[in-house]
Amino acid sequence: MSEAGTLAPVGTKTAPFAGNYDGGGFSIANATINGVTSEIEGNKYTVAGVFGVLVGGGSISNLRVTNVSVTATGGNGGLDQAYAGGLVAFAEDCTITDCSVSGSTITASGSNNFAGAFVGFAGAENSEKTAFSKCASENNTVNTYDYGGGFIGAIVNTTDDDAISFTDCYSAKNTATSTGYYEIAGAFLGDVQGELDKNAIVKNCFVYSCDAVVKNNSKGGLFVGSTQYGTISTDNCFYYDANSLASNNVPATSKTAEEMKSLASMLGEPFTQGADYPVLLHSITLTVSIDG
Repeated sequence: MSEAGTLAPVGTKTAPFAGNYDGGGFSIANATINGVTSEIEGNKYTVAGVFGVLVGGGSISNLRVTNVSVTATGGNGGLDQAYAGGLVAFAEDCTITDCSVSGSTITASGSNNFAGAFVGFAGAENSEKTAFSKCASENNTVNTYDYGGGFIGAIVNTTDDDAISFTDCYSAKNTATSTGYYEIAGAFLGDVQGELDKNAIVKNCFVYSCDAVVKNNSKGGLFVGSTQYGTISTDNCFYYDANSLASNNVPATSKTAEEMKSLASMLGEPFTQGADYPVLLHSITLTVSIDG
């Protein structure tokens, strides 16, 4: 997409995407995507990503995003907000399966902004479910004013414990930097809110050699930058930490760089062992027609 010029995201706050998209194992590469701003009852919402807003039971599957530049500029506090994500800026009541974002730069500037290498923000309310499975974020750079994450910038869950889930996902070699007022960044997830017993279920996931850069060390962490207003539950989760990030009371098992080279056996399907850490066995859909 390098010769396509500046692109707009698929779906906005006033015209969200709620369909089902199967990428067939193909890649969207070298795209430049700028934010689109919608106004709702006097409040402005800017979204930037391959998909801007994914809601209403929509889904994305079997898609790779590589070497894209995503920028959302806006947000003046309150409900004037900006969201940026490599794949999706704003996700709520949806499913994302077998997708990846790699080698990309995701930026959200202004105030009260959310940026994640994979997804900027995920929410669940009124019994909605938002689920991520078999997804990867690798070698990405995230820059934000408030909430940033190597996989996802922030989540808000106000419905029940398992309404937001991450299964068989990982964040590897990503850097998330937050420089603004809230200044929250996490190697996997920036901020978690909702004040339930478990605001997200994280199962069979890992973090490998990521960095979360903030001035206030208490708001930068391995799996989560801040757990002040919410918690996550982890099961069979691991990390290799090369940057001495805070654990922020998230239970996961530390591994050395050498141990990460054989971790796939502990994660099981759908992982296979890569050179430095486990990688996902992404499915590819091929159709062959035979006539005669």
